[in-house]
Amino acid sequence: MTVSLREVPLSEVVPLTWALLERAVETNAGPLRLPVLASVGTDGRPQARVVVLREVDAQARTLAVYTDARSPKVAELAATPHAALCFYAPEEGLQLRIAGRVALHHADEHAQRAWDSAGLYARRSYLTTAAPGTPLESAGDGLPADYDPQVGSGEHLAVVRLYVEQLDWLVLSPEGHRRAGAVAGPRGSWDTSWLVP
Repeated sequence: MTVSLREVPLSEVVPLTWALLERAVETNAGPLRLPVLASVGTDGRPQARVVVLREVDAQARTLAVYTDARSPKVAELAATPHAALCFYAPEEGLQLRIAGRVALHHADEHAQRAWDSAGLYARRSYLTTAAPGTPLESAGDGLPADYDPQVGSGEHLAVVRLYVEQLDWLVLSPEGHRRAGAVAGPRGSWDTSWLVP
């Protein structure tokens, strides 16, 4: 980064957030590509896991990740369709927390477009006959037996689309932390303010 994120004016926090997330997806690299998705478990307890950010649409104010439709997170998000993504870029000292409502897409045109755009390595994750989390045989303390994905059409791929409602921007710095909050308003507007870090 050429400009210190600590020096970003309030009016640029939201546009820069979208630009950073778009760059992470376009370059397929960087820590902002791998946020933590937090949801409410079906037992009411918090759940969190690292996911891969796959789509960013600043105009529609949406972010998307892909998952296996059989994974527990899909049932969790179906029961409580709200989630948060937490991003951290250590070199910049930037933490982003982005929350909103969730829409699940499975066996529809959104999921099919995701499947069509996925590379072979990504597709492999959705071709297993067993659901994620299914126990694998292992050789004692050794490594688990490799699973052999079956040929398939991507029927297990699901898209988790987060409709962004609020954003928390925190820059950690020895010169002093800076924090801003933004709440989505009508017609693409944002209500932004500086917050106590």
